[in-house]
Amino acid sequence: MDRYATIFSIASGKGGVGKTQICANLAVSLAEMGKKVCIVDADYGLANINIVLGISANQSQNSYSVEEIHQQIYQYSNPLPFVIKTDLGIDLLPSISGLSVKSHSHKAPNESQISQMLNSMKAHYDVILIDTAAGIDIDVKNYISVADHTLVIINTEPTSLTDSFGLIRTMKNVSNSFEIIINRVSSAETATKTYRRFASAVKKYIGIEISALGYIREDTLVSAALLSQRVLIKYSPDCMASRCIKRLAARLMEIIKATPKHQNEIVIEKPNASVSTETPDLNDISVMENPKVVFDSWLDQIGQLINSEHLNSDEKNNRVQKFISELEIICEKDHEFLTALESLVVSIGIDEENKSNPNLSRFNISGNSILS
Repeated sequence: MDRYATIFSIASGKGGVGKTQICANLAVSLAEMGKKVCIVDADYGLANINIVLGISANQSQNSYSVEEIHQQIYQYSNPLPFVIKTDLGIDLLPSISGLSVKSHSHKAPNESQISQMLNSMKAHYDVILIDTAAGIDIDVKNYISVADHTLVIINTEPTSLTDSFGLIRTMKNVSNSFEIIINRVSSAETATKTYRRFASAVKKYIGIEISALGYIREDTLVSAALLSQRVLIKYSPDCMASRCIKRLAARLMEIIKATPKHQNEIVIEKPNASVSTETPDLNDISVMENPKVVFDSWLDQIGQLINSEHLNSDEKNNRVQKFISELEIICEKDHEFLTALESLVVSIGIDEENKSNPNLSRFNISGNSILS
């Protein structure tokens, strides 16, 4: 098959907004749609996408030193021997952790080295997703500059909005396509309001147009999947967040189809791909779900999450406490969910004889609080 990958850099102004999880889930979703996908972990300091994927990042590197790996990948543009093939249907080029320390023995790659490395991979994939580090360091700028499109992950927190604003302002001259994903929102309306406010500030103070790719609903199953070290759309494919991810992937497919596949392909002059004449309405990708169905799906996962054989009693207790905390939060935010919860007897199979763990076989709900 004739391949020539479309490259997406995935960036965020600050850490902790879900960038790496979104990258991993988009990759798996695109693979399920028939695309050959590789993730490039470009976070040299805090590489952790292998944890989200539930794999070891060192299995292809054991016989090489950091210097040898760096030389092969970035000086000789020979990354393929270090690519890990996962059982998720995607490939991963792991990061060389600690590279951003800028030691004399192995400096972080420059833009030219990154470009040549990615060029050597393009013929082997349909899509390459670059999981960049958070922030606006030169390493991030180098990866964004060689990508076809930049996906910027934001949420409703003021620090996320201001830091992502700074990211776009810094990168406006190296990327001509900024697609925004709003993560962890309660509704399509909240996503739309957040995006409009953000896009208006970018246009007014930076002078460029951006586009909304879509949003991801707040979903406690995201935490459950991460605790289990499983990709969300495999862990719970029908939950709210997974459905949002799949719709985002479908929109990426549209972008992929519109992106020239070969360097010698004629590109017709057209406006910036991110430019939109109207403020987009994100209600078209809202996820409507029966609260009881959501709860039943969620509850089915809890027993598996807490009763994993490899957990010791302390780890199991920590997960139980997190479950209680997450359940309180969702009940406070969603009264329909609370009503559905009140109609059920919660039993998740915890060993009641094990006195080191809380007894979760019954809950009393009062004032939107859960008392175990």
